[in-house]
Parts: sequence; structure tokens; C-alpha cells
Amino acid sequence: MTRYFLDASALVKHYHTELGTDAVDRIIGEAGAELLIARLTLVETISVFAIKVRTGEFDVLEFARLRALFATHIARRRYQVFRLLNVHYVRARELIANHGLSDRFALSMPFSSASPFNSIRPPPSTISSAPTSGSARSRLVRGLPLSIPSFRNRPC
Repeated sequence: MTRYFLDASALVKHYHTELGTDAVDRIIGEAGAELLIARLTLVETISVFAIKVRTGEFDVLEFARLRALFATHIARRRYQVFRLLNVHYVRARELIANHGLSDRFALSMPFSSASPFNSIRPPPSTISSAPTSGSARSRLVRGLPLSIPSFRNRPC
């Protein structure tokens, strides 16, 4: 069974068609895949929907529809929601300061196998479209989800 940690930048692509939607939909539709999100992603996803209303990408009716659909998916446990602890935020600040990672990517690191704080076994692949620096062991195709296969199967 494959596990994926999705941040809001990737998750929004499942709810609103944009560059990278096909890749995210393949991951979400993968048979037996476990989809993990941080509790913070619950707020960030709705925030991104609101930004899209303010920028005119969609209207308030679409905002309400997507918010309701996302809430239904959460209620039906489509995603496993994890609470980030203080230690995760401390580690994220260190990653941002030392490696220039984006906040979203740094907050996803507690769930990668490279993190000393990872308690999820087997560790998930991180899916994100947030920019990151070249110092991270990752590859980023701008506008597409970020998958970190080099972190997969690495011992903590």
C-alpha cells in the first residue's frame, strides 16, 4: 500500500482543474492508496479556495460547492488527518532557515522518512506544488505536484 502526504497546494488541484490536476487525481484515485493531510491543510485548502474567489478564478457558488465537497471527503475519512505537534513546527523553522525550504514543504517533512519525527510506517511520499530549494532531495516541476521518491524507503 502506498502512502501519500498531500499539502494544500497539491490537494486543491483535485478540487479545481489547473496544471497538475491529472497527476493529483491519479494519486488520489490509486487503488489502496492512503492519503494523509495535516490538520493545517484543512484551513489552508479553504483559504486557497477563498483566494480563487477573490482573484476571479471561480465565484462564491463554486466556493460553497467545493467547501462542501471537501468537508464531505473529510467526514467520510477520504483523507487521514494528522495533527502537527510543536516539535514539527520547530523542525520546519529549522528546515526553512537552514535549507531555504518553503513553509508548506518544511511542514510536510515531519511525514517524510528523512524526518527524525516520522511516526508513520511505512513513510509516505510527499506531494506538493509549493516551490522548494535545490538543496532538498527532491524534484520540482513547476505547476505540477512534487513527489519525493528519494525519501521513500529511507530509514529514519
